Amino acid sequence: MLKARNLRKLLLLTSLWMLAGAAHAATPANTLLSNKAKMTYTGNPTGIEVAIDVTVTLVTANVKITPVFSAPTDQTKAENQSFTTTYTVYAQNNGLDTYALSSAVTTNNNVTSAGAFTATPTDPLAPTTTAIALGATALNQAVTSTGTTTILSVPADGNAADSQINGLKAGDTVVINDLPYTIAAITDNATGSSSITLGAPIPASTLPVGTGIYESQTFTVATNNVGAISSILLPASLVVTTSIDNGSDPAVSDPVEIFIVQISMTKGVRCISGCDESAGTNAFDYDVTDNSIDGGGANYFDGGVTAAPGGVLEYLITMTNPASTGVALTGAVLSDVLPTYTVYKPGSTYLNSKLITDEAGDGFTLSTTADDFGLVVGHTGVVGAEDDGVIASGTTVYVVYQITVN
Repeated sequence: MLKARNLRKLLLLTSLWMLAGAAHAATPANTLLSNKAKMTYTGNPTGIEVAIDVTVTLVTANVKITPVFSAPTDQTKAENQSFTTTYTVYAQNNGLDTYALSSAVTTNNNVTSAGAFTATPTDPLAPTTTAIALGATALNQAVTSTGTTTILSVPADGNAADSQINGLKAGDTVVINDLPYTIAAITDNATGSSSITLGAPIPASTLPVGTGIYESQTFTVATNNVGAISSILLPASLVVTTSIDNGSDPAVSDPVEIFIVQISMTKGVRCISGCDESAGTNAFDYDVTDNSIDGGGANYFDGGVTAAPGGVLEYLITMTNPASTGVALTGAVLSDVLPTYTVYKPGSTYLNSKLITDEAGDGFTLSTTADDFGLVVGHTGVVGAEDDGVIASGTTVYVVYQITVN
């Protein structure tokens, strides 16, 4: 007959697993439940035994995106910029499972020509699909802490050849009680218990038997082009929804909204000599000597200026990255095609009031440099040189140059 002490022990262990399952995780997948019965009788004090083994199967659970990992937030982008956002997830499953990733525009407000949104990485276990694989297990003994590391005892998964425990391996990030840790090493046994060594200690009091150990992974959702604004009279945004689906549980979906703003660019002209600006329209004041628009400069017009052969005209180009973008433009290069019957006036190009050295004698209009084919602009810069191509949010860049009418 089964001894009362052993029966109480079995009931206690079972209740601990059930309690842990309710709060954290079920018994780990691939755990071998070995049940052995023994009978002794007069003449046979050693007794006879009968045993049966049961292997625990995978219990699925979908992922969690928690504030602990800074869930993606809405973003503001300039037209046609690239976009990237990052997700960090884990799942409270009881073993290794694969999760398909997909992202798509679910709401389009006044945006045209947006690129495709893709989620990466691709799981090596399922190379034809965009997916991640998340492993998991749970404690079967109290924690042993050694000051700089913590050794966790967990059930073996029945396979010692892959150096993994239910998909967990050295170098993985795991979540324990909603906090991330890195696995420093594992001992992978085929039967009985295996162990996971963490690179940082955990107080033993926080880890009762059955505490879940869940793999955490990061993936990105990105596009190379958020699109352009269809109508400047209306707000523009995209809602991109990412779905994470293990094929068994309801998929987890998360929307991120991308607000798209327009980068403005204007061009004005003024008369230097041999021309007439008396009928000029929509004057804009700019002072090339100190890069200011405080009223002490010259007026540039968007129309109404006339010129005779031999006349000299000065153009002003403004490029503004609104403060609402919240991000800097990078790789900004300005090019400009000279009107027919005109020639560039050497040494007349200024970037934010700084004189720019002409490229190949033709300013920036016919640049032959291999890296940009134009004038690399920005808001810092030095005299005589192109800039770094960075236009910070809330910044306007000014370029001035002159031409002569043939």
